[in-house]
Amino acid sequence: MCGRYLFSDGKNPTLLKIKKYYQEKLSLDVFNQISFEEVFPSQKTVVFLMDNENKLHPSIMKWGLTLNKKQVINLRDENKIAMKYKPCIIIASGYYEWQKNTKEKHFFTTNSGMICLAGCYNDDNEFAIITEEANSELSKIHSRTPFTLSKDDFKDYFKRDIVYSNQYKIIDKT
Repeated sequence: MCGRYLFSDGKNPTLLKIKKYYQEKLSLDVFNQISFEEVFPSQKTVVFLMDNENKLHPSIMKWGLTLNKKQVINLRDENKIAMKYKPCIIIASGYYEWQKNTKEKHFFTTNSGMICLAGCYNDDNEFAIITEEANSELSKIHSRTPFTLSKDDFKDYFKRDIVYSNQYKIIDKT
């Protein structure tokens, strides 16, 4: 489930602005260590945290939480392990999923070309994507899907007061 995602497809102005911000702020060597396109587990990329004034700010973290000496890239929402960690949001152009039987690669996004995934992170700046059971349409591809949020959900998510996902807005662009 969600073994890769696309941070930026090069079209979304918000994601391009974030990339440009880091390009100007960081040395070239450090900037080149961050994935701003297709993100694979164990790579560093940008996730978002909320400050005390309810504003999102970017932070660089590695995809994969260390849990019982293993790297975990996804955590099931149902088992509440994610609640032991701090919340973050992964903003991306979309995510990839492989068909259960045929291993065909599918790309999921929204009509806006930007998707917001619920995540959690630890004090070592490692993060995981929170997953849940896929709805009937998405389950034709895979049984699990990332827990998705709308911008209106951000404040509630950081207060840990959200119990539903926005799966109905996700479309397969394959």
